[in-house]
Amino acid sequence: MNSYSKKVTLKYSDIGIANKLNLKSLIKYLQDAAGEHSDLAGYGISNIEKTHLAWLVLNWKVKMISHPHYNEEITIKTWARSLEKVYSYRDFEILDSNNNLVAIASSKWLLVDSDTKKIKHITEDIVNSYGLNNKAVFNVSLDEKPKVPENNFLNFTYKVQRRDIDTNHHVNNLFYIDFALETIPENIYLSNEFNNIEIFYKKEIKYGEIINCYYSFEDNKHIVTIKSEDNSILHSIITLY
Repeated sequence: MNSYSKKVTLKYSDIGIANKLNLKSLIKYLQDAAGEHSDLAGYGISNIEKTHLAWLVLNWKVKMISHPHYNEEITIKTWARSLEKVYSYRDFEILDSNNNLVAIASSKWLLVDSDTKKIKHITEDIVNSYGLNNKAVFNVSLDEKPKVPENNFLNFTYKVQRRDIDTNHHVNNLFYIDFALETIPENIYLSNEFNNIEIFYKKEIKYGEIINCYYSFEDNKHIVTIKSEDNSILHSIITLY
């Protein structure tokens, strides 16, 4: 099984103010498709009690080519492009009902022990269960370790709530997008349609912690850096353009 495909119909909760699929909902569907593919391969959330293994996403790179609207059907295709040592690189294509490409995405995942959170090596059995498809959707690979911008300013501070926490007992990956959009200045948020997003996850955020979100603009890209309350810990860098 070297690929997985699913169809979804866009709901009201998936669209933004322009009645178009937003980036957060798109990544939600990508994350769901990746999880379902792993379930079928025998190494997903449904299999944790048996395998004691879990995948943690480290990076996202997403490009929207067009924006489907409410009630439209899309097809999400995903595959493991590489499974090496402790990392999996997973790519995606998203198609509309006419089979036109509307988005592409790439991601990097880390295999860990679900109980101890220690890094685990990918075995030959895991590789064989997924199968490999070396098709890459981007000509340029993921920027796995982006630099923290030098010129930025604090624009959003937040205390993590219970509603933000997922099954891993830290902030859900999708909520980092909310933090980024809250950080971007209002005039920029209202006047831009962000078709690209790159997310680098460095350190998990836990319940009750306070985060500082910094905004900067470099090379025509809007960059949000998320740090701990005392700025000693880098949690994430999110780039929108």
